[in-house]
Amino acid sequence: MDRRSFLKTGGAGLAGLAITSCGSSGGGGMGRGGVSLQPSLNTGVFTRPFFTPPELLGTVDVNTGRSVFNLTMQTGTQQFTGSGVTNTMGINGNFLAPTLRVKQGDALNLNVSNQIGQETTLHWHGMRPPSDMDGGPHQAIAPNTTWNAAYTVNQRASTNWYHPHPHGATAPQVYAGLAGMIIVDDAETQALSLPKTYGSDDFPVIVQDRDMNADGTFTYSASQMEIIQGKKGNTMLVNGVIDPVLDVPAKEVRFRLLNGSNSRIYTFQFGGGITFKQIATEQGLLPAPVNLTSITMSPGERAEIVVDFTALQGQGILFQDVASGTSLFKANVVGKYDYL
Repeated sequence: MDRRSFLKTGGAGLAGLAITSCGSSGGGGMGRGGVSLQPSLNTGVFTRPFFTPPELLGTVDVNTGRSVFNLTMQTGTQQFTGSGVTNTMGINGNFLAPTLRVKQGDALNLNVSNQIGQETTLHWHGMRPPSDMDGGPHQAIAPNTTWNAAYTVNQRASTNWYHPHPHGATAPQVYAGLAGMIIVDDAETQALSLPKTYGSDDFPVIVQDRDMNADGTFTYSASQMEIIQGKKGNTMLVNGVIDPVLDVPAKEVRFRLLNGSNSRIYTFQFGGGITFKQIATEQGLLPAPVNLTSITMSPGERAEIVVDFTALQGQGILFQDVASGTSLFKANVVGKYDYL
């Protein structure tokens, strides 16, 4: 299944899904053809701090030498904006998931506990595990059970992601928040002079859209046409935050972009037409950096870019989606600092 269609599944799994908005009008607010009647909650005023998902490194099992990751798929709540509280899902937290950091050659032992109250799976999108460790629809995890995936990382450095992939419920479970990045490192990239300090000059940027009510809650409600063509929302979030602001150093900064939306295609750019370098696709490093002023990404796609903020100290630079005309986050360029 290609990336444009894999998140369009989900109609059969809606009954019983615990994505409801406390005190909201349910999925309502939908006009003809499933188009939301609610205005976007993206305001263009950036006051909320940018959230960088925690980096999770495996714990080495002294007996097997394997890198062990314990992942709990769980329910939770989140207040995105306004007074409303949304029932959500996350991995090791209420919404979204930690960034898994692994190296080429690592022997992994991934323990996945299903605590979301319904059948699910966990798929390593972009990774190359054996078929019985892939976490596709045929490897269901029943509620209150644990599934183990054990395999060796056999691929170049790259940015990947993980998310549920159960038959008939992929779309609503990802929409609820079950998604996170996987970063693979290798000797080649570690030797290169690239920004590589996670959360300081190397940032994950997970862009998703949600249909949000005026009180800041959301629910998953899809028309038949949306089930066929894919669900689009009226409000865009970056790492689960609406209109975040990020302090970046006045130097080269790396952004690992993920289109984590169910159906929306984005064309990203920086305000003022700033040129940036694309250094990698989801398959790993390009033979040479490519200078761009915008990049178009379909659902599930990843890309790595490097932006040189050296001459922009003191400025606020907007990261935008050209297609919708929405500014997604603001990068405040602060003083230059270096990392070991």
